[in-house]
Amino acid sequence: MRTRPKRGSCVNAETRATRPMQAQTNTELCVADVTPAWMSFVFHLLFATALATMCAVSTSLLLSAMSGRAQFIEYLTLGPSFVLPIVWGLILGYYVSVRHPSRAVYWTWVVPATLLVCGLVTSVAAGTAVSQNLVNLFGRSSRCSSICLEQLFFSAPLVSSVAYGCSAKFRQVAAKRRHKN
Repeated sequence: MRTRPKRGSCVNAETRATRPMQAQTNTELCVADVTPAWMSFVFHLLFATALATMCAVSTSLLLSAMSGRAQFIEYLTLGPSFVLPIVWGLILGYYVSVRHPSRAVYWTWVVPATLLVCGLVTSVAAGTAVSQNLVNLFGRSSRCSSICLEQLFFSAPLVSSVAYGCSAKFRQVAAKRRHKN
């Protein structure tokens, strides 16, 4: 019966030479245990931004269909409250970081923030006022100059990724306190 090696217990060259079958099995298990940092970051980034935003939109569509009011999408998913992206970011950050702990969860906000700033700079360079851009990104959806897709594609992922990182940090602090007691 084969047993799984402890995390980080990779096979050295001596074991490969003396016990090739065991070395092959342990190497395969060891490779599966080690996740590159960039892959962990991309994994958490997708959960923090894309999945949290899709869950928020799906939830608001479900609530709209159940209640017969289309305003749920506006009030719960878009600004200025961003309630559902925050809630889904908190939920996913807490539970995903339990299964896949990594320091990458604390940096998932960087990519959405960079995209938001680049979009802001581009539209200001095109001649749109900064105040109008901020209203489009974070203001009430009734005051948007377009259909508020900026909020859905830029602001909501940023807000959900910040909530994702905060929730993962909360889980880490709570786990440390439990182990102390």
